Amino acid sequence: MTSLHTVSQRVDAYASLTRKLFGTLEALADDKRAASGGEGPKAIIERIIALDAILQKEVDQIEEHQRWQQQILDTEMAIDGCDRAAERLVRTLHQAKMTLEDMVDEAEAQIAEAEARAPLDVAQVLAYAKRLAPYTSAPPKFDPNQPAQAFEKPFPDEQMMRAGRLGQWEMGLEGEAAATTAAGEQGHTQEVGHTTHHPPQQHGGVGQPPPGTSHEEEMEDDLLDLDLNPDLS
Repeated sequence: MTSLHTVSQRVDAYASLTRKLFGTLEALADDKRAASGGEGPKAIIERIIALDAILQKEVDQIEEHQRWQQQILDTEMAIDGCDRAAERLVRTLHQAKMTLEDMVDEAEAQIAEAEARAPLDVAQVLAYAKRLAPYTSAPPKFDPNQPAQAFEKPFPDEQMMRAGRLGQWEMGLEGEAAATTAAGEQGHTQEVGHTTHHPPQQHGGVGQPPPGTSHEEEMEDDLLDLDLNPDLS
């Protein structure tokens, strides 16, 4: 690669030859003769052409040098960006390390505190297990240090639900099924040819609503009533 000083010298020589060529052309225009030993216009033009070819090659080298210089600048900018990203990563890792150290210290303190506590007695564990047996979780406000304390069971319990309307309705169905079964067995025990006469029922009498009307509707309304504990209302 040609140095900048050499290129500057060649540019100066090119400018000097150009001025000399114009001086020679001016002398020829005035019909004067150049001094003895002086170069003619042809020789000066040949030197200018040769110097111009050299300068053109050096211009191409300068353009290539500029392209490489731009790549160097881009690489330096990329390196600066990587340095800043690495610095941010180091700061983030340092903060994460400090946070983890705090968590480890806190966990170690909790472990030491748990180890310092008195071990549980077998009777306490069994009593607590009996308390938890009917439930999927501990009762509200249950203190494991006092397993013998009384607490309220979840509402409603099984007894209350059996006393509700759905429970009563289910018991009524079971009673009707039992009565139907008993009546069928009694009918089979009667003698052949024995006829049982039932008095005709009169509909519309006092206290005798027709079947399938208000009583059944009232039962359906009661069934759709979601108050499962009417005795508590």
